[in-house]
Amino acid sequence: MKRRRRTLVPGRCGHDVVLKLESVMLHTESVKRSRERSAMELAIREAKARLSELVAAARSGERVIITKHGRPAVELVRCDHGGGIDFEKLEAARRRLGIEGDRERWPPEYDDPAFSRRVLGLDIE
Repeated sequence: MKRRRRTLVPGRCGHDVVLKLESVMLHTESVKRSRERSAMELAIREAKARLSELVAAARSGERVIITKHGRPAVELVRCDHGGGIDFEKLEAARRRLGIEGDRERWPPEYDDPAFSRRVLGLDIE
């Protein structure tokens, strides 16, 4: 990495102020390098071709970043919960709220297609 020459500019307080453009550029380069070390970064086209490999990497805890036009678009991460409905928690919540049994079912006529046609005004008589 090549060091750039610093430019000194007199500041308002009488102190010399160093323009930090070069250091910002160097910092940006180091951030890019550290991002490459800590995560897999792939373009969408390559990610489509290697999806099963990326899923395995994400499941093992590695960060997988998918880019679009060179910019990070999405991050593929491990899903820590199983998903779906936890019926035990649902039943506990129903008991806590005082909701018992299946009294809150839809009336049987709601399942009748003729009732739906009548409600929607589609009856042909």
